[in-house]
Formats: sequence, C-alpha cells, structure tokens
Amino acid sequence: MAHQGIVDPQIKAGDIIEIDPQNALLWAIYIAAGDVGYWNQKIRQDGQDTPANFNQQRAAVRDMRAAAKMAIDAGLAERQVQLAERIGGMIADVIEVIADGLNLTTKQENKLPDLVRVAIASLEAPGNPVIKPRPKGVLINYKKSEVYEDIEA
Repeated sequence: MAHQGIVDPQIKAGDIIEIDPQNALLWAIYIAAGDVGYWNQKIRQDGQDTPANFNQQRAAVRDMRAAAKMAIDAGLAERQVQLAERIGGMIADVIEVIADGLNLTTKQENKLPDLVRVAIASLEAPGNPVIKPRPKGVLINYKKSEVYEDIEA
C-alpha cells in the first residue's frame, strides 16, 4: 500500500512536517510494518538468516507492536469507526435528498439501493472497473450497473 503525503524527496532530516496525532500513529505503524517486511524478506528470501538479521527483525516486530499498542491506547480504531459512521450517515442523507429531488418512479426507487451499493463498493476498491470515465452527459449506466467518474470523454 503506497501512502502519499510524508513521502517527498524534498524532505530532509529535521524538516518540520505538519501531521495530526492520529496520522502520526498510523505512519509509525506503516513504517514499522515496512521494517518487519524488509527483515523478513532479508532472512527468508535472500537467505541471510544471520543472528544479526534475526535481532533486527525482532526489534522491528517490537517497534511495530509498540506503535500498534499506542494507537489502540489512544483509541484510534474507535475514532476511525465513529468517523466512518458519521460519514456514512452524511452520505445516506445526501442520497436521500438527491433521490427526493429527482421525483423517482417506484421502479427507479427500487433500483436505487443496488446502484448505491455498486457505487460505494467501487470507492472501497481502487482500480475496480465499475468506476470508468463516463461518456458526456451520462452519470450511471443502469443496465450494466456502472458508475462513471465525473469527467468528460
């Protein structure tokens, strides 16, 4: 998983980077997990199973475990769930306002839940072929359950 933001070739040691505490904890976990993966690969795939490499791998696991514990102790997972619930409620409200404003027929209203599920699932799966550049003037292809990006072809 590639993460954007802090990874910047212009950043030098000692540079100040603005980051909120939750993202700082997540970054600590990502970096520690990357270190564990590096040492696992070095030991298993590269055949460099030396005591020094095993010690590095164990240290990386300890760092990852400590970062994860800090995130748990800070209630990060709980906050993420609360945020997701709030966002989900807001999305549902927006969909309801749009559907009410369109004065949909009963047949169209019956299609709406499935189309919303397809659209939301496509957001959760980057590269999912459901989201495509859309032909001009087309938002949703009802027959194929395709949702298009808001760009003109």
